[in-house]
Amino acid sequence: RGSSIIRIGLEPNGDWFPWRTTAATAEDFRQAYRRVAGIFKAESKSFVIDFDIACGVGLSGSPDPMAPLTALYPGDDVVDVIGCDTYDHSDMKVETGIASLGKTKSGPGVMDVLTFARSRGKPMSIPEWGLDARHGSGDNAPYVALMRTFLEANGKDILFENYFNEPGTDLRSSIW
Repeated sequence: RGSSIIRIGLEPNGDWFPWRTTAATAEDFRQAYRRVAGIFKAESKSFVIDFDIACGVGLSGSPDPMAPLTALYPGDDVVDVIGCDTYDHSDMKVETGIASLGKTKSGPGVMDVLTFARSRGKPMSIPEWGLDARHGSGDNAPYVALMRTFLEANGKDILFENYFNEPGTDLRSSIW
């Protein structure tokens, strides 16, 4: 599995994982990420290292909505692809179009992440996207259509995307 895509410390700007990061611990996150990425790359140069934030979520302790990208990014030398996980949470405004897809007042959106990835000469990933029946609007056809439009318009810059099909009690995003 030497050519696997590795997400190290995924969604570090969220508060739902033990490795949650704040503005005060951003440097610790970057250093830990760099160490782990180095271990993987020493094992296989073919590993693809994915820096993956949660879209629409800010970085606790920072007023800058772009801080999840700018303050946590561990460096071009250890990152191969830049991504975000995005869901149709109730605070995300999809009716305003692609530019605000996945964006909130406190965190970057999908287009922000794509722009950041392009500025670093990296492809984008969307390891998780989907509907959120628990915190979102459930069956949200406009959101799915907007994601399709985004993916078709920007496919050349997207390494991969994955609809997160989780039928359980957390997101209930199953489409089967």
